[in-house]
Amino acid sequence: MPGTIAFVFLSLITLFTSTVSAACLDYEKNVKLSGYLEVSVFFGAPGFGEDPKTDRREIKNILFLDEPVCANRSDNGDAEKEQIEVTLETDESPGAPNLDQYVGKHITVVGKLTHALTGHDHTSLILESVQLSDTDSEARARIERKPVLDAVRQVAVELAGQTVRIKVSRLNVSDDWAVLMGELVAPEGSTLDWSLAKDCNEDLDKMLWSVLNKSTGQWKIKEINICASEPPYWYLKDSELTMPCGVYKGLDSMTEGAQFADLAQRCEEVKASGVAKGDHVKINQVEAIPPFTDQQKRMMLIQFQHFQKAVKDKDVATIKSFIIFPAVWDVFYFWPEGKANPPGELTVELFDKYSKAIVEDMSLLSGIKLDPDKMTMTEFRVNALAPEEQSRKYISAGDVGNENIYYYLEKGDKHFVNGTCDDISNVEISDTGLIAYAGSGSNHQLPGLSELCEHQAIFDFEFIDGKLRLKDRTFAG
Repeated sequence: MPGTIAFVFLSLITLFTSTVSAACLDYEKNVKLSGYLEVSVFFGAPGFGEDPKTDRREIKNILFLDEPVCANRSDNGDAEKEQIEVTLETDESPGAPNLDQYVGKHITVVGKLTHALTGHDHTSLILESVQLSDTDSEARARIERKPVLDAVRQVAVELAGQTVRIKVSRLNVSDDWAVLMGELVAPEGSTLDWSLAKDCNEDLDKMLWSVLNKSTGQWKIKEINICASEPPYWYLKDSELTMPCGVYKGLDSMTEGAQFADLAQRCEEVKASGVAKGDHVKINQVEAIPPFTDQQKRMMLIQFQHFQKAVKDKDVATIKSFIIFPAVWDVFYFWPEGKANPPGELTVELFDKYSKAIVEDMSLLSGIKLDPDKMTMTEFRVNALAPEEQSRKYISAGDVGNENIYYYLEKGDKHFVNGTCDDISNVEISDTGLIAYAGSGSNHQLPGLSELCEHQAIFDFEFIDGKLRLKDRTFAG
C-alpha cells in the first residue's frame, strides 16, 4: 500500500510538472505578447557604464508584459520563470513596423521567441521578426493611421479649399473598413477660412466624419463630411449597419426601447438576431448640447488659471482637488520600470504616491497665456534653439536621403543639423469644458519630422455644476 501511495504521488507530481511546462512558451516558435513598449538605453564598451561620457550606448525596445511568462528549456535556451520584460527586434522586411511611434503605448505583437546569447542582450527573452498583431484592433488602427489620414487629407484639402491638418478624435479599423472622426484645423500659426470651404455653414459646429474602404491596397473614401454639425451616425437605421461591427466601436447608439453600450454592440445584436431588415430600433433625433455662455467660458478660464498657478507652485493639494477620482489615466510615464500590469486609471492612492511625477507631467500647462475677459488662449512654446542658432538660416538637405536633415552656411561651409522639436502647450474650449495639451511640436525655423515631434498629453476638463474638473489624461502621437 505505501508503494502504491508513493507511485500515485509521483504520478501527480509528474502530471503537475507537465501541466505547468505546457503553459510555458517554446523557443523558436511564434508567440503573441501584450504590454507597454518603452525604450531603454544601456551602456556598452569600453567601460559599460564606468565612464558615461565615452561609453557606447545600446538602445533597445523593451516590452513590459501585462503578466509574467515562462519559457521551456530546450537546445535553444534555458528555462525561464516569471519574466516580465522582453526585448523586441524587427527585421528588414517591407512590412516591419517602426516601433518608435508606439513608445509608451500598449501594443500586441507576434514574433519568434529566442533566448539571450550575449551581454548585448539585456533581457533573458528576445522576440525576433516582430510584427504588430493583426488581430489587435487597436494595433491595426495604429498601423493604418498614416495611410488613412493621407487619404482623408487629400480630399479634405479639396473640400476646404485650403491646406488643413486633421485632429483625430477616433479612428476605428476593422477588416478593410475604417471610420475617422475629428476636426480640421489650420497649419500652426494660422486659422481656417471657412468661407473657402464647400457647403459649410460658418456658424455651425464642424465635425470631420469619413468612412473608408481598402481596395487593392489603397484606402478610398466612401463618405466624407468636413463640417458636420452633428454626428451622421446618430440617424443610422439597423439595415444601414452594413460595415464590420468593430468599425462602430465607441460611437453612441441613439436608440428607442433598447440601450446599448455603443453602436458596435447594437450592430452585433442586429446581426445576431437577423432582423436588420425590419428596422425595429428607431433612432431619435438627439438635441445637441447647449453651447456654453460667455460667462461660463470666462468662469472656466479663471478656474483654469487657478489650476495653472497650483501647477507652477507644485501645490499638490489644490491640483488633487481638480481631479475626479478614479480618472482615466495613462500611467506609463510614472509607472516603475519593470513593474507589470500598469492600471488604466488614477486612484487617490496612486496620485498620493506618484504626485511629484504627475505634477511634473503637467508643468507645461502653467505657461499658457489666458485672458478670460477677451476669452483668448495663447499657445506656450519653448524654442529648442539657442539665440545663436535662431539667427541662422536653415536650408533643407532632403537630397541627402534624410528629410530631417538641414544645413546652414558659415564662411562658405555647409554645417548639417537635424530638425528639432519645441515643447508646446495650449488649451481650447470643448463641448463639455476645456481640453489642454502639453507635448512637443516641430520647431518653426528648423522643423523636425512629425512622427518625431508631434506627441502630446491630453488633459480633458469637464465643467460640472459651475466647477472645472479634470476627468482624464490620455496620450497621442
